[in-house]
Amino acid sequence: MRPRFQHVASAVGLLLYAGTALLVSAERVDGQHIIDLPTTDNPLAATFEEVLRVGGGAGAEGWQAFTDITSVSFDAEGNLFIGDLRGAEGLRIVIVSLTGDLLAQFGRIGDGPGEFRGGVLQMVSIGDGRVAVRDQGHRAFHLFGADGSLERMVRFPRAEGAARTLVGASAEHRHVIPDRAGGLLSRVTTIAGATVDSVTFSMQMTQTEGPREIERVRLTGQDALSDRVIEAWTPPGAGRTTAIALDLGDDEAGVVGSGDAPIAFLPKLLFTALPGGRIAYSDSVAYAIKIAGREGQLERVLRRQLAERRVTQSVRADYLRWRLERIEAEEDEEFAEMQRRRVRQLEYYPVVPQIDALRATWDGALWVLRTPRDGFPWEENQSDDVFPLGLSLLHLDRAPAPIDVITADGRYVGTFPTGATPMPVAFGPSGLAAFVEIDELGIQTLAVVKLPEAVR
Repeated sequence: MRPRFQHVASAVGLLLYAGTALLVSAERVDGQHIIDLPTTDNPLAATFEEVLRVGGGAGAEGWQAFTDITSVSFDAEGNLFIGDLRGAEGLRIVIVSLTGDLLAQFGRIGDGPGEFRGGVLQMVSIGDGRVAVRDQGHRAFHLFGADGSLERMVRFPRAEGAARTLVGASAEHRHVIPDRAGGLLSRVTTIAGATVDSVTFSMQMTQTEGPREIERVRLTGQDALSDRVIEAWTPPGAGRTTAIALDLGDDEAGVVGSGDAPIAFLPKLLFTALPGGRIAYSDSVAYAIKIAGREGQLERVLRRQLAERRVTQSVRADYLRWRLERIEAEEDEEFAEMQRRRVRQLEYYPVVPQIDALRATWDGALWVLRTPRDGFPWEENQSDDVFPLGLSLLHLDRAPAPIDVITADGRYVGTFPTGATPMPVAFGPSGLAAFVEIDELGIQTLAVVKLPEAVR
């Protein structure tokens, strides 16, 4: 169920008054400032004022004919930045004003300056109108001006730029977001590797979770500078390696999975940027959001002591059944059987994590997507279909769940009930928020709304 975008005054229809924003208690535990938020939900109505709608429908043409929206950002002026993946043509970046006028469009595959090599999927608006595009092929960021002109290419930080070879090559997959202090915040999510035997042509591919660290990346000069600002808690079992062996020289050799048994329900490391360079992050199974200063120092922990959900035999059975049902969509039966074996080998974290996604508005309010009460946390590649890729990159395939709105200083504003609204894909100044809608034909529309002041 999508939110009702109506042209109404932002205050109308929001069942919330400033006096209902509550802070229950505050204490210090082990030197940390703990703020306990209410345990009872205060329902919010998702009635938002629509200000712009682009793309979608049979009449969409020209720049509004989006193929696969994979990234969305705003700048400080409220201009909308859209990353659109267009198959063999690669990533296209579209910049649109709030009045719906096209300001710029650029981006194409190639080897020259400002051209992208394969695998470029997303863009990030830094906030001052510039656009950064991470290009693993060039091992550099492309930095574009607001008019689409290339300013320069900035090489990846040296720690990321170790020499690679075709045999034994590895690649790092990163989650990158704009840093409200300028530049980017980044985390290595997975480290993928591949080794090929030049005689037998057998290949082994591996994938390991990256370190649970958040870095600040500064796009200065010709080389990006990277500093670790957050070293998060690492739960037992994190960092396991999964391996898949292939024989490229024999179609009958088969596919074999090996490595550590994966663990279901491991707590995620979620993070979002706050004004002034502060960072909000969640790294545990409990409902606990940590607020860190610009240098990474912990300022406070926002906690809701909600009932935990233990991973019982019944939960395991339901999860296993759900995973196996999704594998049935796999057309390669050999690969599907390997996946079935891996799923049956699963180990389980004892408790289902309570937070499934975390994003901050431009003004610094936190929108916290909880794990579905009777469902499971979102996982990479949950979608049965590879296309559209943005479905996964923007997490549009998440199951509906309650979304809490709290302030970084520890006030609980309220909760959008399950199905009232999806999580916005981006927030902008003056209460702007963007949603991507995909209809039954796969046609994509991007809607921009203005949020009521209380939830900004």
